[in-house]
Amino acid sequence: MKYYIGCDAHKKYSVFAGIGEAGEIVPAQRVEHDRESYRSFLNGLPAASQIAVESVGNWYPLIDELIAVMGWNAYVFLDLSGFIWSYPLEEIHATIKRLVQAGFGKRIMYGTDFIFWPRMIEASIGVIENASYLTQEQKRDILYNNAARFLRIDEMQLGESR
Repeated sequence: MKYYIGCDAHKKYSVFAGIGEAGEIVPAQRVEHDRESYRSFLNGLPAASQIAVESVGNWYPLIDELIAVMGWNAYVFLDLSGFIWSYPLEEIHATIKRLVQAGFGKRIMYGTDFIFWPRMIEASIGVIENASYLTQEQKRDILYNNAARFLRIDEMQLGESR
């Protein structure tokens, strides 16, 4: 049995909640922002449980810890959308570059439910599309392929959406 977990990262803690393979609810759990608390929580999950970290960039001060967690848990994915809206462009690029150089290019996603200021969505997607240090494949991974893989959307389900 494995779980599909969502993580909403706040400034000083994160809230994890999810669903199991059979549809059972994984109750929300608050985890403080320190490496040992994260490791303890993640080690208690069934093997191969997938986790998506979403925030408005509140994970940024914990980037070292997040990279460490991504290094020992191959099922942690990171959403960049809120981060792109929240920090200076130079910091955004440095952080994305660092994540890619650390080997996590296949686990970075861009996803948003931010509907109030649509032009911000276009601008933040543009940050990825115009990143000269990313290959076309890496850009497509961040903007589409990684989320499709995380959500287990296969080629048959995709049809013409690509």
